[in-house]
Amino acid sequence: MGGTDFGSGVDQRDAGALAHTFHDSVIDAVDLALDLADFEDVQVGAYVVKNPKTLKKTDFVVFLAGPEHPIRKKQEHARVRKLRQEAAKTGRVQFDDPADEDRENTMKLVDCILGWDNATFGGESIEFSRDAAYKLLFNPKLRWLRNQLIEGLDTTDVFIKDCAG
Repeated sequence: MGGTDFGSGVDQRDAGALAHTFHDSVIDAVDLALDLADFEDVQVGAYVVKNPKTLKKTDFVVFLAGPEHPIRKKQEHARVRKLRQEAAKTGRVQFDDPADEDRENTMKLVDCILGWDNATFGGESIEFSRDAAYKLLFNPKLRWLRNQLIEGLDTTDVFIKDCAG
């Protein structure tokens, strides 16, 4: 008697055997079991800024709002709402002017910076403030910093805490 065909041309017994074989080959290639309770998302992550030429880590640390932080959730919900409203109104998605979009994305980044340690410019220490973040990120000579921090917002491990042991 055959197994159930799920429309892929592979019956259920064959699919189960393939999955088991795949599972065994993957398990052979790993060192550790993963306990999901050992990790959790955090609302704030510490992003270590890298030297833009050597890509080595520096002592400049920026504290960023993570995907679960209320600031980020509010931004994402507003973005989706805007897209839906535009699509409902016109039947298509309208794209902003690239310069406006760049400015808006930089302002969103400014909002996601919650603090920093060891920031200096020209040998002078920079105390964190929203205004200071705004000035740094809108400085055309520091585009590399802006790009790194945007990358930091999208770096999953920045916002994951190891709860094991």
